[in-house]
Amino acid sequence: MKSCKETLCILFLLLLITISNISNITPIVFILKVIIIVVTFFISQFKFDFRNILKNYSNLKYYFFLTLIAAITTIYSSNYSYGILKLLNLILNIPILILLTDFIRNINENKAIQIMKILLPFTIISFILVILIQPFDQSKLYVFDLTRWSHVLFSRMLSLLFLVLLVIFLYSNTKRRQFYIALILFLVLFQIYYANLRAATIGIIIFSFIIIIYAKIMNHLNYTKIKFLLLVFLSTIIMIYFFPTSSYFNARYTEPAQIFYGKLPNDGGMNARFQAYQKAIEVIYNNPIMGVGFGGFNNYNNDDLLSWIIYPHNIFLEFQVEMGIIGSLFFLFYLGKMWRFLSSLNKYILFIWLFTLWLALFAKDIPSNLIVFLPVVLDDNSFRTLKD
Repeated sequence: MKSCKETLCILFLLLLITISNISNITPIVFILKVIIIVVTFFISQFKFDFRNILKNYSNLKYYFFLTLIAAITTIYSSNYSYGILKLLNLILNIPILILLTDFIRNINENKAIQIMKILLPFTIISFILVILIQPFDQSKLYVFDLTRWSHVLFSRMLSLLFLVLLVIFLYSNTKRRQFYIALILFLVLFQIYYANLRAATIGIIIFSFIIIIYAKIMNHLNYTKIKFLLLVFLSTIIMIYFFPTSSYFNARYTEPAQIFYGKLPNDGGMNARFQAYQKAIEVIYNNPIMGVGFGGFNNYNNDDLLSWIIYPHNIFLEFQVEMGIIGSLFFLFYLGKMWRFLSSLNKYILFIWLFTLWLALFAKDIPSNLIVFLPVVLDDNSFRTLKD
């Protein structure tokens, strides 16, 4: 019974992290988020004591400060109603962070093994479904459908999972465990490529390389691990070579190269982002001190473009656009604090966190970029517990 509860708790926590990446704020998403949070609290039997949280979950204070700044700037938002919805989405992330903090502090070897047992069947099933139903269509705006998945949501979660598993693989000491994790890495890596979220694919290449080089320097990489990793990457390349793709799919990977030739790529997604960045800079120029308030970028000055591009798709621009200088200074302060904290805690976690920041440069808004704020669930003893 206890094992079943722990498995359910892990599943719901993974689901909460996934749902937190949804930026399309609708009543259904809110209701779903609240229900899953309540159920997870019930399953985990977490005893909510706000004083205890403030005392013992010290890094969470940064997210509380963020929520406070967002609430203040919502008061003068140029789109007050949307700002309130966005603020509620931000607030709903707090119980998720509290649950994750509690889970990390109480993790043990049995829970770690349970997570692995959950991940393998999940990645096998999703791998088969990706091949059979080919659920990604990047040429159209996403509309929920069981046979059509969000390539952004899917890739962000899988790419984060890939790097976490890569680090666990580097710390694993038995060939059996290394093989088990390498198999999951292969299944995940192919799906990331096929989902065709370019930021995730490029980020995985960059940060996997950094992590592997660092592992070699730290003597965490032996001959057996190198063989398994080569097998993972070569198997993925072979799978990519033989798996059929459309010309549009291929163009999404080749068009960005036009930038290096001084040309704009013929790509709707990239061009929309360029337009969003340009608009964000214009808004910053006109509102440099206070910003336009939380949620104010959406439909700012009744601009047609900003009626459907409702946030800048860049977390740095969004802080300055909507929260002004105070918001930007807070975010830079948070980044500096987390850099120092994670550098002293564990360099691998630092690299994974930098990857989440990389993703936040190109997609999602502040509330749906919860992954950037996940380090607040850690403390000085977290990695020792995880390693055990």
